[in-house]
Amino acid sequence: LVYATQPRSYNFSVWCYDNLSPNLSSNASVTISVVEVDKYAPVFTPTYIFLTVNETTPVGTILASTRRDVGTFKVYNATDMDVGPQGVLHYILNYSDPRFSVDATFGTLTVQQSLNLDYINATTFINLIIHACDPHVCSADFNIYTTIIRQNDHYPMFSQKEYSVTYNDSTPPGQVIPSNCTDQDIGVGALQGV
Repeated sequence: LVYATQPRSYNFSVWCYDNLSPNLSSNASVTISVVEVDKYAPVFTPTYIFLTVNETTPVGTILASTRRDVGTFKVYNATDMDVGPQGVLHYILNYSDPRFSVDATFGTLTVQQSLNLDYINATTFINLIIHACDPHVCSADFNIYTTIIRQNDHYPMFSQKEYSVTYNDSTPPGQVIPSNCTDQDIGVGALQGV
């Protein structure tokens, strides 16, 4: 029986007879229901993407999805050749980074929390793995190799608005003017000098 191409149920009668005289008989109705088994595992195409996102990307931004109708972002595809409920997929994000979430129905990867690298002790490279699951197995993995790019998103700030220094005319060149300037950026966007 092939679930996809055959009827979902068969009805017939079964008769039984005895060999005595008079010849007696009885019948019963039988219904055979054909239930699909989970024959195929989910498959992703492609199996990975590279994603670059700025640390200033707003919360709620969609980064990737199986849906093609919700914006401009990376699109991937997951399929299961099973028919009916056995072929319905749901998605799970296999990574405990609270900054990202995945929608179980469409596999939509979204920024869940701020990606700001200046306040979070976080790595700039993450391999997010989305699992595609049918009702019986989560067998397909989709890797999203994600790089978070630091941005120069903070102005350097002096601790005071004005500094007053008095030097006499015999002060040698190269004397430091006492001041304090800080920058909340870390790394590439950090304060380089005064």
